[in-house]
Amino acid sequence: MSIFRLRRSLRAQPRSTITLALLLFALVLTALLARQAHVAAKSHRETAEQALYDYASLAAWEFTRYARADMQATLMSAFVPSLLRLPDGDASKGKLAPADLAESAIRRTQFCGCLDSTRFFFRFEFRDSTLATSGIPVSRELAAWVRDTIRGHYTATEIAGEPVRTVYGSVDGRTEMSIVLTNDAYITIVARVDGALRMLGYVLTRDYDGRPVAAYGFESDPTHFTKALFSEIVARQVLLPPSLLRGLRSDSVLSISVHDPAGDAIYRSAARFPPRYAREDTLGSRFGNLHVRVAIRPELAGQLVVGGLPRSRMPMLLALFILTSGLLLIALLNLRRQQELARLRTNFVSSVSHELRTPLAQIRLFAELLTMDKLRSDDERRRSARIIDQEARRLTYLVENVLNFARSERRANRLRLEDTEVAREIRDVLDTFAPLTRAKDVTLHAELTDGLVASVDRAALHQILLNLLDNAVKYGPAGQTITVRARAAADRLLIEVIDEGAGIPAEERERIWEPYHRLERDAKAVAGSGIGLAVARELVDLHGGRAWVEDARPRGARFIVALPLAGAGALGQTTTSRERAPAEPVSI
Repeated sequence: MSIFRLRRSLRAQPRSTITLALLLFALVLTALLARQAHVAAKSHRETAEQALYDYASLAAWEFTRYARADMQATLMSAFVPSLLRLPDGDASKGKLAPADLAESAIRRTQFCGCLDSTRFFFRFEFRDSTLATSGIPVSRELAAWVRDTIRGHYTATEIAGEPVRTVYGSVDGRTEMSIVLTNDAYITIVARVDGALRMLGYVLTRDYDGRPVAAYGFESDPTHFTKALFSEIVARQVLLPPSLLRGLRSDSVLSISVHDPAGDAIYRSAARFPPRYAREDTLGSRFGNLHVRVAIRPELAGQLVVGGLPRSRMPMLLALFILTSGLLLIALLNLRRQQELARLRTNFVSSVSHELRTPLAQIRLFAELLTMDKLRSDDERRRSARIIDQEARRLTYLVENVLNFARSERRANRLRLEDTEVAREIRDVLDTFAPLTRAKDVTLHAELTDGLVASVDRAALHQILLNLLDNAVKYGPAGQTITVRARAAADRLLIEVIDEGAGIPAEERERIWEPYHRLERDAKAVAGSGIGLAVARELVDLHGGRAWVEDARPRGARFIVALPLAGAGALGQTTTSRERAPAEPVSI
C-alpha cells in the first residue's frame, strides 16, 4: 500500500491518526529525554575531569614549589657558607674568595649528587668584568656567554621594593668588604650554547649599598643536575593530599616531566602516562624558566574522584533511542498492516456476498418458475431442478469454504483422521464438482492409482480438492481439460490438479497461498474472495503435508498436494476416466 493510500486511510479513521500521533510524540519525547540525559552525563563527566585537572595543577604547583626551594637550597649550601666567607687575614685588603676555593668547598659540602656533572666553577667580578674559572678550559665564546648572561640578568632579577638582606663580613657596614645577599640573589639559567644544553647556576653578591660585587657559580649539564634533584622530590615529597591518594604512592599516580624554555625534556620521572589529565606550571625566570608538566594516570583517575569517573551513557541512550525507533517502526508497520487487512476484509466481504448472491439468485429464480408452474415441459422442469441442485452445491461449497477459513483464522480447525481409500474419494469429489464446470465447458480427466490408502479427514480432503478444482476452472480458459492425478511417491501420497491456464509467475508461487491475495492480472477480470488456496494449504498443513505449485507442460499450472500414506499403502492399477457435462446457460 502506498503512502498516499495510508494517508487517506488515516484520514478516514481518526483513531489510527491519534495512535500515530501518540507514537510520534513518544519518539520525540524519548529523543528529548535521551538528549537531556546525555547532556547531564556529559556535564557530570566534565566536572569530574575538571577535578582531575585541578589535582594535576595542584601537584604541578607543589612540585614547582619544592623544586624552587631545593634549587635555591643547593646554591645556598654550595656557595654561602664557604665562598662568601672572606679568607683569613684578607678582610682588610678587600679580596674575594677565588674560584678554586669555591670548587673545593662545594665538593665537600654538597648534600646531593646534582653537582657531580659540574664542568667548571667561576667567579665573575662586576668591577672589571673579569671571569676566573676552575675546572675545564673555557672557550672565549662560552666565557663571553657567562659574562653577558650574568650582566644581562642582573637587572631582570631585581626585586621590587626593599630586598631582604643578609650581610657577610662587617656587621656595622663600615668595612670595605661587607657583602650582602638578597632573597633574589640565587639564579639559574638554562640555554643552548655551542650546540649543547647548558645550565648556569650562581649567587649574586652586593655591597652594603646594593651594588653588584661578584657572582659565584658553576656551569653544568641540566639533565644530570635536575635528575638528581627532582628525583628526590618525587621520591620523598607528597604532591597530593593523602586523602586523595588513599594509600597510593605519588610516583604511581603521577607522571612528571620538566622542559627547558625550548620545549625539550630535561627530566622525566620513572612513571610515564598518557597526558590525558595533565597540567603545567613554571619555575619562573630565576630558575631557568623551566616548565613542569604533571599527568595523572588515567587508569587510577576513577579512584581520585568521589563516586568514580562517570562512564559515557551514549551507548545506552543510543540503544534506547534505536529501540524506541524500532518499536515505532513496528507499530507503523502493524498500523499499515491493519489498514491493509481492513481493506482486504472489506473486499472479502464484498466478494463473498457477490459469490453467495449469484447461486441464491439462480435458486430463487428456478424455484419460483417451478412453484408458479410456468415451465411448459418436463425437460424444462428437469433442467430447472438440475440448476437448483447445481447452485445449491455451489452455495454449500462456498459456505463451507468461508467456515473453514473462519476456523483457520481462530486456529480452531480440527481433523478426524481415518484410513481412506483415496481414489474413491477423489471420484466422489469429481462427481460432485462436475455440474459446476458446465458453464465453461470444462473436461475433468482423472488418472488415479487404485488401492492407495491415506490417513486423512475425508471432509477436509474434499474441501482441498474442491478448492483446487474451483481455482483451475475459475482462472483457466473455457473448454480446457483439467487433469487430476493421484499416485504414491515413497511414503507420500501426491495429488495433482493440472489446468491449461496462463500459469503462475515464479515470484507469486508462494504468495498465492496467502489469504486475500490474488494476481493483479485476474483481480478485476475474475470474481473471487481470495481464500480458496489459503484454506487448502491450511488443511494440508494440519495433515502434516505440503502444498505447492509448478509449471505444467505445455502450458498451465500444476498444483501438487503431498499427504502421508497410511502404512505401506497398497499400489493398484491406474485407471483413467473422462467426465464432460453438456454446457448449459448457467453463470458460475
